[in-house]
Amino acid sequence: MLLFFSADIFHPQTWLGANIPGKCRGILAFSFGLWSICVCLAKADEPAPELDRAILRSTQWLAAEVPAWMKQHQCAACHHQGDATRALILALDYQASVQPPLADFQPIATSLAWCSQPTRWSSNRGDPQASDHRLAEIQFAFTLLRSRTLPAPSAGFSNNSQWLDAIEQAALLLRASQAEDGSWTVSDSTGLGSPITHGPILLTGHSAAVLTTSRRAQDRAAAEKAWLWLCKTRPRNVFEASSLILAIDELRTAANVTNRLLPHNSLGATQKCIELVLSVDVGSDTDRNNPPTGYGPYANAPAENFDTALTIMALATAQRDKATSPADVQVITSRVKSAARYLITQQQADGSWEETTRMSDISSYAHQVSTTAWCLQSLLAVKASNTADK
Repeated sequence: MLLFFSADIFHPQTWLGANIPGKCRGILAFSFGLWSICVCLAKADEPAPELDRAILRSTQWLAAEVPAWMKQHQCAACHHQGDATRALILALDYQASVQPPLADFQPIATSLAWCSQPTRWSSNRGDPQASDHRLAEIQFAFTLLRSRTLPAPSAGFSNNSQWLDAIEQAALLLRASQAEDGSWTVSDSTGLGSPITHGPILLTGHSAAVLTTSRRAQDRAAAEKAWLWLCKTRPRNVFEASSLILAIDELRTAANVTNRLLPHNSLGATQKCIELVLSVDVGSDTDRNNPPTGYGPYANAPAENFDTALTIMALATAQRDKATSPADVQVITSRVKSAARYLITQQQADGSWEETTRMSDISSYAHQVSTTAWCLQSLLAVKASNTADK
C-alpha cells in the first residue's frame, strides 16, 4: 500500500514550530525522515517494528554525537568524521530514495566540510598519542568518497568537478602511504581490526575505491595494484572473510561508477569468503525457541557487536550478488535475519551499542561511536535487503 502526503508535512517546522534551535531541528528532521521511511517501506504483511525502532534510535544517537565532537574538541576524529558520518550519509542516501526526499544535512554538515578539504587534514588538532595520520587520511577520504551520493552543495561543493578535485587531493595522500605489495596498514591493524582501525583488508578496499575514482592514471594504477592484493588474499577467519567481501564490493562499485575495468576476476575469492562465513552456524531466523546469536571474529569466539554488524553487511552484499547460488542466498537470508535479531537485542537504551575494543575490560567512547555506526549500517543493509525482496 502506498501513502501520499504533502511535502510540507515532512518538514519539522510544520509540526514542531519554527522556534526550535537549529541543532535540535536538524536531529529531529533526520530522525523523523528515517521513521517515515520505515512506515512507508514496511510490508503490510511482514512488519519490522523492532528493526525500524533500532534504526531510528541509533540514528538519533549518532546525529547528536557527530556535531558535538568537533564543537567540543576542535578537531576531526576517525570515529566521528569517519565511521559515524558515513553511517549517517548512508541513512540519508537511503532516505532520499523515498519521495518526497526527507534529507536534513545539519548533523553532518561540519564533518562534510572537513572531509571536503584534504589539504587541511595535516593541520588537524588532537592528542598526538591517540592520533594516526595515515588512518585519519583513509577515514576522511572514504567519507569524502561516500559523499558522492549527496547533492554537491550539501557535500561542500558547487559541482561534481570540485568533488573530483578533492578526491584527487585525497588520492595523492593515500598513494604516498600504500605499501609495496599494494595494501594499506596502520600501526595497530596488523592483527584483527577494530571498529576504528578496520584492519588491512578493509583499509585497502577503502583506499583503492578512492583511487579508482580519480581521473589520474597513476592513481588508477595504484588501485589496480590494491585490487590484485585483495584478490590474492586468503582470509583466515570470519572477520577477514567478511572484510574481504566488503572490500572487493567497494572497489567493484567504484569501478562500475567510473566505468573502469579491473584486471582480475574476484569471483573465486568472494566465493571462498562466503563459504567460510556460512560455515559458522548462528542459528535460523525461524527458530523462535532459541535466542538469536551473533558473530565473533573467529568461528568459536564469543559474539561481538562490531563483528556481527560487519558480517551482516558482508552477507547482505553476497545476497545481492548475481554470482551467489540460489541455495546460498536462501541460507544467507536466514543468517542475516537471525544476526540482525541478535544485534537488535544488544542495543542500549540510548540507541547506541556497547563498544567492541579487541581488549577485555576496556571502555572507549570512541569505539562506542564507531561500533554504533557499523551497527546502524548493518541494519540499514538489512532494511534495504527486505525492501529489495518485495
